[in-house]
Amino acid sequence: MKAAVLCDFDGTAVLQNVSVAILERFAQGDWQAYDRAWEQGTVRPEEVSPRQFALVKASCEEIEAYARSQAELRPGFREMAAFCQRRLIPLVIVTSGLTFYVKAALEQAGLGSLPVSGDGADFAQQSIVVVPGPRLAGCPNGGACKCATLQHYRDRGYTVAFVGDGSRDFCVSRKADILFARRKLRDYAEAQGLEYSTYDDFFQVMRRLEEWLDTEGREAPLPTQRPSQGL
Repeated sequence: MKAAVLCDFDGTAVLQNVSVAILERFAQGDWQAYDRAWEQGTVRPEEVSPRQFALVKASCEEIEAYARSQAELRPGFREMAAFCQRRLIPLVIVTSGLTFYVKAALEQAGLGSLPVSGDGADFAQQSIVVVPGPRLAGCPNGGACKCATLQHYRDRGYTVAFVGDGSRDFCVSRKADILFARRKLRDYAEAQGLEYSTYDDFFQVMRRLEEWLDTEGREAPLPTQRPSQGL
């Protein structure tokens, strides 16, 4: 049995929401209006990130430096990366932000070899032009399509675990074989009746994943929390 782990970046692999911090620091205009419009259905999902980052007035180097200053790994993430490397498990960062500053933050943490899937950026203009990353047709996510990365691994015979925390993880959470959820994603899993494991750090994720792998997966389910039935 082959397993792959997809992990959200903002608020998951790192404690901070680095993308929000960048928009708050460098965007000139109401970037949050596009999140509201997406939630209300008045802007197409694929328009949200390009419109938000078009408001950012800063160089690539400035944004990378700021990302490095803001990002702090969630406890256990470094150990999780080492665990996945030992077990030959692909660990992929999937982000609704832009890959260039995610990579800068990971490189500073000594994890620059981790693959990052998301939207790219072109600085040829006076503002950032978002270069679309992988996307499945009809994806409702307001950023890069995390489902496309999940499908890439599933098509190659992998069982896929997903670790996330926010509203832009809702779509992919319904497709993951194993779900680790906290914050808004945990509330969503409860409301949708999805099985999940909660976590505060990656030591918990690693222990539960290891238990599941050591029992060869599908025949012995990973310990999960069932929806609380309103409790």
